[in-house]
Formats: sequence, C-alpha cells, structure tokens
Amino acid sequence: LVPSPRVLQVVLSLIPGGRERLVVELARRLQDRIPTMVCCLDAAGTWADELTGIGVQVVPLDRRSGFRPGLGRAVAGLAQRHEASVIHAHHYSPFVYSCLARWWRPSAQIVFTEHGRLSDAPPSARRRLANRLLARVPRRVFTVSEDLKRHLVGEGFSPEALEAAKRSSKPILLSIGYAACHWCHVMAHESFEDEATAALMNELYVN
Repeated sequence: LVPSPRVLQVVLSLIPGGRERLVVELARRLQDRIPTMVCCLDAAGTWADELTGIGVQVVPLDRRSGFRPGLGRAVAGLAQRHEASVIHAHHYSPFVYSCLARWWRPSAQIVFTEHGRLSDAPPSARRRLANRLLARVPRRVFTVSEDLKRHLVGEGFSPEALEAAKRSSKPILLSIGYAACHWCHVMAHESFEDEATAALMNELYVN
C-alpha cells in the first residue's frame, strides 16, 4: 500500500484572512485522509483554536523581526516530528524558511503557493541573489499570470524556470514525487515518460 502523505502547512499566522481561511479549510477537510500540522512563523492567531479543536496541532514560532535562519531548522524539526512528506508554504517568507528546512529534512517535498504581493517595492540585490538559489529547490515553478511571471523574474527567478498557468478551465495536475513511494517511481517511468500520456496530460491539464 502507498502511504498517505503527511503535510506541514507553513503560514505567517492564522489571524483571519483569505489565505488563512484556505489553510484552515485544507486542514479541516483533509485531516481524516492527510494528517496535517500547521506551523505559524508568527503568532498562532484566533483561527488556531478552530483547528486544535479537531485535533490539528498548531505550533507558533513567534518570529522576531529580521531574517532568522534558525527558523528553517525549527520548521524542519516540526516536519520531522509530524513525519511530514510535504511542506506546503503559503506566501514568500514561509517559502524561504521551508527551503532552508530541507537542509535538515531533505526527503520532504516543497509546495509553494503565492497568494499575492504584500508590497510593490522593488527587491533588493540580496533578495534577487537569494531567489536565484531558492528557485532551484522546487522542480517547477508556476505563476498564475504573465504579469506575476514578470514580477518574479524581476525578483531574481530565472525566466526559463517559470511557467505561467493560462486562464482556462483546465485543472492543475500536480505530482509531489514522494521519494520513498514505489508506485511514484512506477508512474514516473510508465506514465510521465510515455509520449502519448504526456501529450494527453498537456492537452487536458496544466501540469
């Protein structure tokens, strides 16, 4: 049997907002099938009680101001405690610390969902350099529009590494490629490397 994925959701907090509601609903609706833990870089927030009430552990790290590389190790420690195979980072700062966490939890796959920009200020040279390195962690990076793609290129991401998902009714097909899963390797060789299957996937899905 293929083991069910275990997910560590990494957010800024669970203070009420659209992004936070999505995380709460993901954890609440999938908990029976995909065990979830939530890591808040900052304070837990008022919606944390909604999750702890149904048995989802919420751990705040109470981040201090400034860049704190040690938080990457803290995220990795939570991923290890939860035996997480997937770290789902919501927004840029959680993505940065989730990438750092892979130094200590290399088996975990990173899923990055960018929900929007908090500032229109241009990125610093240091941030552009960091993004060139961070962009190598996920196998592929998708943006929801050409405008966001141009923004990320300005942030230091390589244009060749970015793909824009077109506005259409096509669903997104995402394989996390769980390294310890035998059938993931079988699918990779028998499906993803098959030209006819790949053509069908490209026609019907954004993948």
